[in-house]
Amino acid sequence: MASKRDLVEAHGYTKRRLVSAFVSGAPAGRDVESVSRVRPVIAGLAASALLLGGTAIAGMLAAPLAPGWEDAHVIIGKQSAARYVSEKGTLYPVLNATSARLMLPSTAGYPIVVVDDNLLGDIPRGAARGILGAPDDLPTTPNLLQTGWVSCLVSGRTVTTLRSTAVPAAPDTDAPIGQFVTSGGSTWLIAGDYRYPVPADKVGALRRDLHLDGIDVPDVPGVWLDVVNLGRPLTLAVAGQGTPLPPAMTMGGKITRVGQVIKDASNAGALSLVLASGTVPLTEFAAAVYRSTSSPELAEAVTVKSADIATVPAGPSRATVYPDSWPERLPTAAKGTVCVLLQTQGPDKPARTRVIVLAAESPRVTASAGATVEPGKGALVRASSTGSPLGPVFIIDQSGRKFAITDPSDETLARLGYAGLRPAVVPAPWLLVFPSGPALNEQAALAAPTAGGGGP
Repeated sequence: MASKRDLVEAHGYTKRRLVSAFVSGAPAGRDVESVSRVRPVIAGLAASALLLGGTAIAGMLAAPLAPGWEDAHVIIGKQSAARYVSEKGTLYPVLNATSARLMLPSTAGYPIVVVDDNLLGDIPRGAARGILGAPDDLPTTPNLLQTGWVSCLVSGRTVTTLRSTAVPAAPDTDAPIGQFVTSGGSTWLIAGDYRYPVPADKVGALRRDLHLDGIDVPDVPGVWLDVVNLGRPLTLAVAGQGTPLPPAMTMGGKITRVGQVIKDASNAGALSLVLASGTVPLTEFAAAVYRSTSSPELAEAVTVKSADIATVPAGPSRATVYPDSWPERLPTAAKGTVCVLLQTQGPDKPARTRVIVLAAESPRVTASAGATVEPGKGALVRASSTGSPLGPVFIIDQSGRKFAITDPSDETLARLGYAGLRPAVVPAPWLLVFPSGPALNEQAALAAPTAGGGGP
């Protein structure tokens, strides 16, 4: 007969069978197998291994101080953006990218390493170096605007622009642009592509004879006037002016004195100036200048025939009497804003400067006063009016400032990113339009920063 203990165990067994059947859903009441405790342990170990491996890989990626970083490298802190140049394992803080470029030999290739700041903590530091005020963003070679500079006269102010957009073509016309201006107490005539000094006592007569007397005469900055090509003073005088002509030169008594003007009735009224040795043709412009600067008795044209002119010899070339740069036609008043366009001809030839007229709404006219450069652009130029390779070299950056490169050797230009590039030649007066920044050279870049530019 079963004992009480046997009955208790049997009841427990039956109870477990019922629970197993309800939980597992097995019709036969199969016991639920217990979950193994090994699997969580294995999963945890695998996750830990992955975490440790990822940490190791991340550590390797965050430490890019490869062999060779100790010399001639630019090191930048990832969090602080602090910039250093490495030399013999020491980091020297540097003020700007231009200074860093000048500190490194061109063979180094300007290598840049960006690292976490915490990796720089134990590296020795040197004193700060660099040129105070040097540009931090030099224009790249494709972004150099070596030609097409425009300087306009706007309400007595100079507006100079360096832009990549083309300058609108001036309308075709035989007559040059004409504009009287004053600067520094002197009067000038801008005609064609030149500026001509006007004698103080002849201003009124010249304005009248050139038909520009009804046009305002603005006062202009000398720095703008200087970029226009300089011509000879507007005077025309001949040797022996007013003295009697030799009898053989009088054309049968129709003219009597050296310096008289004749008009060929048989040749559309062509004008000539009579010298003691022969006749010299006069252009419309030269005739107007002569009328303005000579006595009325001589400048008043005497009408003759071609047959009369044939009785006297031709005189010397007109270039011996007045310059070829003088316009042929009388100038016309500018209908728009007078500007000067610079067209460079490369590294060996002098640039060409032209006077043009732009519409008042042109972006080159509405720009801010002073010198403005299209963002990201600039220029690398040599100041020379003759194309000489000996003039000073400047870099102009997007701020509109110029920086003299005091040692424009191939090595220095290569350090600045211009290997193999020769500066374009521009007339020296154009460089005066741009305010000056500090001089750029290796010695200044290696020195401690100073208000004077960081060194010699």
